[in-house]
Amino acid sequence: MEKLQNYAWHHPGVARCTDTPCHYRSIARNTVEENTMQHRFWSKVNKHGPFPNAEAIKHHTEIAGTRCWVWTAGRNGSTI
Repeated sequence: MEKLQNYAWHHPGVARCTDTPCHYRSIARNTVEENTMQHRFWSKVNKHGPFPNAEAIKHHTEIAGTRCWVWTAGRNGSTI
């Protein structure tokens, strides 16, 4: 009970029905938010775009045989 009281004292206004330290909950929340942001970003990228043209391969030989990644979302300054 003392652990829960100390938690409540250090975190006023936070629900007191759990003894999970808030930093653990914030780490979990940030991980979920990060995964959601990554999913939102990558859902707007087509990784199976066209192959680079000969001019691009001439200057950057390391991209030969790879595909371009095409941004499929807004292209005029819109947000993700």
